[in-house]
Amino acid sequence: MTDTLAIIKKRLAAAPTDSGKGTKVPEVGGVANLLKLVELFQGEGEREKFHKEYTSAGIKYSQLKSELAEAIFKELKPIQKRRVELEKMPEYVDQVLEEGASRARKIAEKTVDEVSVKMGL
Repeated sequence: MTDTLAIIKKRLAAAPTDSGKGTKVPEVGGVANLLKLVELFQGEGEREKFHKEYTSAGIKYSQLKSELAEAIFKELKPIQKRRVELEKMPEYVDQVLEEGASRARKIAEKTVDEVSVKMGL
């Protein structure tokens, strides 16, 4: 969530791949994982493009990984920005955590009471 573009690229570069060309796109393993990430961050159309490339001219994984890294970083940017904002407001974060814990405690107590009744305790 806090990775820079360079770190994302480095992590994707380490993802295992194959020759980039074949008669059938792998359904498990590194290539399948990369293509799933492409679908999640770049859309189904982009994944389909790479599927076609795999069974024809072949995938250039360096291009795929670079474009994917850019897309992931673009998605993370607003989250990273909000995190920086929240880091400057520790009192607010503590308050939100306390309120959430209080609500969760009430729900948990109710659930424990229901279970106790049903178990005859």
